Amino acid sequence: MSKIIIENEINTILNSLTSEEYDDFLKYLKNYQIIKERKIRKKVQKEEKIKKITNSINKFIQDYSSKNPYFYIPECNLFLKYDNANYSIIDKNIIWYNLLSQLNHYPFLLKHKDSINKIFYQNIKKNILTSATPDSRTIQNIISFFQKFFCPDKDSVKYLLTIIGDSILKKDIQKIYITFNKITPFLHFFEDTLQEVLYGKQNLKKNFISKYFKTKYHNHDYKNVRFINTNEIKNCNILWDICKTFIEKNIYNIIVVACHYSYRYTNNENFIQNYCTNDEVKEYSLYMNERERSDIVNDFIKHYIHRNNNMNIRDREIYYLFECYLKELKVPKIMFHSEFREEMKKNVTYEDGYWKGVTSKYLDHIHYFLNSFFAVHFEVNHDTDYSSTYEISEIYQIFHLWNKSSIKPFSFDYKEENILNIITNFFPNIKIEENRILYGIYTKLWDKKNDLIKFMNEKASIDYNEYYKWAKSNNMFIISKEYFTHYFSNNS
Repeated sequence: MSKIIIENEINTILNSLTSEEYDDFLKYLKNYQIIKERKIRKKVQKEEKIKKITNSINKFIQDYSSKNPYFYIPECNLFLKYDNANYSIIDKNIIWYNLLSQLNHYPFLLKHKDSINKIFYQNIKKNILTSATPDSRTIQNIISFFQKFFCPDKDSVKYLLTIIGDSILKKDIQKIYITFNKITPFLHFFEDTLQEVLYGKQNLKKNFISKYFKTKYHNHDYKNVRFINTNEIKNCNILWDICKTFIEKNIYNIIVVACHYSYRYTNNENFIQNYCTNDEVKEYSLYMNERERSDIVNDFIKHYIHRNNNMNIRDREIYYLFECYLKELKVPKIMFHSEFREEMKKNVTYEDGYWKGVTSKYLDHIHYFLNSFFAVHFEVNHDTDYSSTYEISEIYQIFHLWNKSSIKPFSFDYKEENILNIITNFFPNIKIEENRILYGIYTKLWDKKNDLIKFMNEKASIDYNEYYKWAKSNNMFIISKEYFTHYFSNNS
């Protein structure tokens, strides 16, 4: 209503009033002003009361939340609590029960519990788990686990976790990460567990982490390849059980720590380039970044090959040496045999399967094992029966004793891994199971079947403990319980 209309209405009333009625009309107008002011005061009081209640509600929620942090995973509608050490799932009803129990100490807020409930859950749903900031206790627990089982140093752990965090947060990852030791089972189990808790069983996203990790080189652009230094994994079954248990129990902790590092360092490439304080870790990870094939082959020649016009090296031998060189650097096979051969031809003459005019001091222990020991004392018959097997540890024992008793023992610190690598490379047709059991070979230096026949003839027993004592008392090699059991189950 406009001012003019109001003025016209008042004038109309005034014109209709008698002189005796003027005083009453004036009182009415003054009374309206009082009513108006009273109404304004009530409005202000109400607003102040609402503000006071709102502030009390917000302070209560803020104080309670600071002491009882909760987080949310929207894809699965999951709520989690944090006790400054671990993140764990909590039922929504329990959250409300705990909140209500605390609210009972504030009677004046109880009648606003519905509003408090609504605001509280709105706040929780803003606390996305992947944006949480973990306490140092949580971080150190995760780092200690990864360092104990997967990575040899703290910076390698941080690097691995940042890559995982980048993957979870769906950042643009353009690199391929190669690990020298196989941690694929861990990555797949971790990935499956992580996907289930982040996205639910119905929304699984295949290989959203493991697709970036490789254990072999597959003709990738060198500039996009990064290495992650991982521990050598032994006693895999025992380790695997420990890892599975830890991952299942700490999956939310791992998620939070990984995402925390991803946010903190922007991305894994920025971490390794600008934040990694361990120069060895940095140099190892970026080994391929500024190298061409020619650089790697030239370094190999410099360290492993020397010129000798009277000597030649077989092609298989020189590629095996190249593999040994890469293993020494803890670098996976980053070049196919054909690519390596083409690079070598730029430096060394290649004819009829031989590299001319070169030799290597690293060949001596290989030739000694192959030519003086294995080729002389072992028969390769390709028998696939378990009774025709030797474990790599057994071949090591036979070789060690044979070399020790030789007229001129060869001075080289052979390891089981050396022997396995030599046999694998130079006898590719020998079947090897679990990287330790070799099928279809036989040696008179230890006729295992004959030992068991002798034991049976003397003791008439198939008890392994009895055999163990018998073999030890006769200074004999001791057959594994696995072989012993298999032999007598098939020859009884």
